[in-house]
Amino acid sequence: MIVPAGCWFRVGAETREWKRGEAFVFDDTIEHEAMNPSGELRVVFIFDIWHPDLSDVEREAVTALIEALGPTSTGGGHP
Repeated sequence: MIVPAGCWFRVGAETREWKRGEAFVFDDTIEHEAMNPSGELRVVFIFDIWHPDLSDVEREAVTALIEALGPTSTGGGHP
C-alpha cells in the first residue's frame, strides 16, 4: 500500500484519512469518494464482498443488474 500524506476517503458524512496498514469496510451503496491531493502515486487494495444478510436471490439480482449496466457502472469490478 502506498498512501501519501493527505489522502482521504469519504463515505456519506464521514471522512477519514487513508492510513497505511489499516483496513476498513464500507457500504458502497452510500455516496462515497476518494481524493489524493498530493500529486504522488497512491496505491490501495480494494475488493468487493457480499453483505452477509443478502440472500442468494438478492445476490443473483444484484449480479444481473451490475452485468446489465456494464463495467463503467462499477469501475470494472463485480460484487
